[in-house]
Amino acid sequence: MNKRFIISFLVIMLLMGIALPTHAQDFDCGQLSAEDCDTLNAAIVAAIEAGSLNNSEFSIELGGAGGTSDGNNLALTGSGPITFDENGVTAFAYTVEGGFSEDEITNAEIRLVGETLYLGGANEDGDMEWTGIPVDENTEGIIDVLSGQAVVEALQTPGSAILSRGDDIEVDGATIQVYEADVDLVTFVSSESIFAVIESLLASSLTQDAGEAGGLDLGGDIDLQGALQLLPLLLDRDVVQGTIWVDDATGALVGTGITLDLQVNTALITPDAGSLALSFNFLSQFDGLGDDYTIEAPAEYTEADPEDLTLDALPVDDILGGLSADAQADDTSDDERYAIENTFAYGELVTGTLGSDNIFDVWGFEASAGDVITITMQATGDGSSLDTSLFLRDPNGAEIAFNDDHIAGGSDLGIFDSQILAFEIPADGTYRIQATWLTETRDGDYQLIVEKAN
Repeated sequence: MNKRFIISFLVIMLLMGIALPTHAQDFDCGQLSAEDCDTLNAAIVAAIEAGSLNNSEFSIELGGAGGTSDGNNLALTGSGPITFDENGVTAFAYTVEGGFSEDEITNAEIRLVGETLYLGGANEDGDMEWTGIPVDENTEGIIDVLSGQAVVEALQTPGSAILSRGDDIEVDGATIQVYEADVDLVTFVSSESIFAVIESLLASSLTQDAGEAGGLDLGGDIDLQGALQLLPLLLDRDVVQGTIWVDDATGALVGTGITLDLQVNTALITPDAGSLALSFNFLSQFDGLGDDYTIEAPAEYTEADPEDLTLDALPVDDILGGLSADAQADDTSDDERYAIENTFAYGELVTGTLGSDNIFDVWGFEASAGDVITITMQATGDGSSLDTSLFLRDPNGAEIAFNDDHIAGGSDLGIFDSQILAFEIPADGTYRIQATWLTETRDGDYQLIVEKAN
């Protein structure tokens, strides 16, 4: 099975959940008239009460670029039925065709039957192979998004979306009412339902072994709420708009769509990552409202671990084409990317300057296995606004420890100074320090020292 495509397909299906409300809640009608509000809610409730509908045709386009890369575009088309009750989705079966390019067209299927999510893809012989992933505490949040339930609940959050009536359109002689929802991304993502899904995914995906990350836990202890507060600062552009189409004559829900256009300035987090762009377009047409659909599990499948659905399996680089000008598909190694510029020894105080033309310095020092060291990076100069960040890299350039704001109480460091405290060197060699900043709007001078415990 083409794992990259299957996982990519799953990414798209997660986003598709935004498009189909399957949980009976009234929208905050915002700028809609009372009549339009009643019409829209009646169409959604009628679809839910029908218990099923068919996505007669849907199309999905997902594109991204990072740094100097033009990135990639994933295009899919498909169809399939979905059944649901008052608690949300009960089953679905989607067939999809598409890929990253015309040379990579793949057929795939995804089904939800009972408590199992099934992913199907063609093997090298063209036969369909299925993987079954149990729905448990690790994946139930994903199902909530797939069903649209988490999304609809998020849209109920005050300030999350503003509904308005667009211009009617004519389709095959029928008049179609157009309802548009402008979504506030930060409020939407911070809502209780979406926040819980993100938190669950992060907790199961990003926890690293303390030995690999120098004691840094990126999982359950991550300050997700704090990170979301930074989101408005990271977004240079955020356009998120949903659309719902209703047949004027019958009052039936006939289609949904969503458009997303984001530009993220990642320099606030990783100075050498540059700017990331993400676009997403989805359109779906509905028919077969209330029809009887038989959705069955595949006869044969391989059971997989629910952890296969974690965030670290997602093909981010496939879509973004690399996170930065320094991390493109030119196979540049960490050893080359973080080449040592200057060397120094234990106890030696060195200085440097960060600016738009020099976003990080790489310092090298000799260390022996078992050395316990403390690395301190401190902004210098009166009134400096430099927000330092420290990366410790092994002799091959791979990151083994990181600190942004130090936690050593009672020290004479500033609140934005950095310190990697009491780190034990794993092996003899020449180690590297990447001295950088949190945000390039706060450039300035710094001093750096590595001290060995006696």
